[in-house]
Amino acid sequence: MADDFHDLKTISVAGGEVTLRIRRRWGVWPQEDKDGNWECYEKDEDGDASDTGTLWIQVDHFDFTGDGEPPASFTDMKQHAEAMSSREPPGHTSPIESAVFPVDHGYRWRRIYDLDEGG
Repeated sequence: MADDFHDLKTISVAGGEVTLRIRRRWGVWPQEDKDGNWECYEKDEDGDASDTGTLWIQVDHFDFTGDGEPPASFTDMKQHAEAMSSREPPGHTSPIESAVFPVDHGYRWRRIYDLDEGG
C-alpha cells in the first residue's frame, strides 16, 4: 500500500464543532467508553485496526450552573488547556510535541506522542 498522506477527506465531529481533514483510508468512530471522544484510523480486511496510526479527538464542554456570572477561573480557557497539557500521556511516553494556542472562542491543545497500543 503506497503512502498516501496527501489523499485526505474532511470529517466533522461533535455536531460540527470540530472539522478537520484526515487520511481518506481512515474512518472515524466515537469511543464507546468515553463520551465526547472520537478516534480516526484505518481498519484492515478483518475489521481490526491496522498500523497506520491513530488520531484521537476529545471535545470538552464546561457548564456553569451557579447563580450570576461564572468566576474568572472557570472561564479562563487558556488555564484549562494548559492544565490539561501538563498531564502525562497514556503509557507515560514523552510527548514529541505539546502546544496550546488560541483559536476562535477558546484554545486548542495539540499533543503528539508515540505509543505502542496492545503490543
